[in-house]
Amino acid sequence: MAKRQKEKSYSIEWSATARNAFFNSIDYISDFSLQGAASVVKSIDKCLQKTIANPYYYPPDKWKLDNLKGYYRAFEVKRFRIAYKVITSKYKIRILNVRHTKQEPRKY
Repeated sequence: MAKRQKEKSYSIEWSATARNAFFNSIDYISDFSLQGAASVVKSIDKCLQKTIANPYYYPPDKWKLDNLKGYYRAFEVKRFRIAYKVITSKYKIRILNVRHTKQEPRKY
C-alpha cells in the first residue's frame, strides 16, 4: 500500500485594514446584539474554513482590476463581502478587505 503524501494546508493571514474593518464591524453589531455579532463571526469563520480546504472555492473577485489569473477571490456572507488573495507559493490566504455590502464597492 502506497503512503499518502500529506498535503500542505493553507493558512489565513489578515491585512491590518481587513482586521480593523472586521473588528470595528463586530463591535458595532455587538452594541445592538451580542447574538447577532456571534452569528456573523461564526458564519465568516465557516466560510474561511472552506477557503482553507480549497482556496479556489469562491469565484474570482469582480472588483479586482487585472485579475486574469484569478488569485483574487471574494465571497459574501451575512451582508459582508470578504476579499482575499491566494498566495500559492507560501500556502497562504491573505484577507485583504472586509466591507458591508451596503457600502459603495471599490475597485482596487
